[in-house]
Amino acid sequence: HNEQLERMLLKYQQCPFIEEVLIINNNKAGFKSFVEEKVRTIGLGFNIYVIPSWRLGIAFAKTEKIVLANDDMFIEVDLNDLFAQISELNLKGKIIGASPHCYRSQGLNDCGLQIVKSKSVKFTHGFGVFMIVNKKDYEETKIPKEMKVWYGDMLLYEYLTPYYFEGCEIVTDFMGTSKRISLFGVAAKEKALYLETKRK
Repeated sequence: HNEQLERMLLKYQQCPFIEEVLIINNNKAGFKSFVEEKVRTIGLGFNIYVIPSWRLGIAFAKTEKIVLANDDMFIEVDLNDLFAQISELNLKGKIIGASPHCYRSQGLNDCGLQIVKSKSVKFTHGFGVFMIVNKKDYEETKIPKEMKVWYGDMLLYEYLTPYYFEGCEIVTDFMGTSKRISLFGVAAKEKALYLETKRK
């Protein structure tokens, strides 16, 4: 998603909290090569899917605090404000993602940016679009290597203490890959893996 990624790269470039941006190249056909300060592109140009991409990014990352971000979304908020608030938290043992209230194009409540440990808002599909986590915490979370597309964010959410941020709008096209009919069988297998891992 070159257009959305390019817009987000500009925000990443201007944010002093971000030391580098790793782009996992999952798309040989039509991938734009970004020559930008802070940006490194890794990957062989074929789709290894989202969870292996997270794992690859974590392995290559230079920093202890990591943002795992989809390439097809744009965050309508000053990233400096977001990361300034997050930096005040001890991130060890925690995972921070977007509140479900962030994902809508109209009628967003202008409540200001807040970081909340929410017990009232349960996990939704939006959490994995933009997550902040310690590198070591991610590495110690038991996400099976067989998982490619689904349930990795849910395992992170369950193994670590979840926090939400809200008060900003995230524009994204959910399920760009995972809605393909050819992957429906994969979804069933990964759900079984998730339930088995969750019980351990």
